[in-house]
Amino acid sequence: MVRGLVSSADFGRIVLAVVASVELSFLDGARTTRSEIRRRTDMAWDLVKRLRGDLKWSVAKILDHLTAYLRCELDGIPYNPESTGTVWTPDTLADNAAALTGAR
Repeated sequence: MVRGLVSSADFGRIVLAVVASVELSFLDGARTTRSEIRRRTDMAWDLVKRLRGDLKWSVAKILDHLTAYLRCELDGIPYNPESTGTVWTPDTLADNAAALTGAR
């Protein structure tokens, strides 16, 4: 259970990150079925548990990397946060939000 790994304040932030990561993961054109949403959500929660519980990542680092990590898991490729060179900026977040809402 994730609740034992984070404070109650951080739990809400992680829930939002999981939801956003799953939503963004469907930009690949996959069919949005109930079972696929569940599979991706379960995968995201498993990642959070592994990153926080096993690897002792900070909540901030999990929030920064969850979307990319989930994408790699779905694509079946290893994820190495130190080699990605990914930096999240407000522009990137705005682009992602615009893509989700279709406001482009």
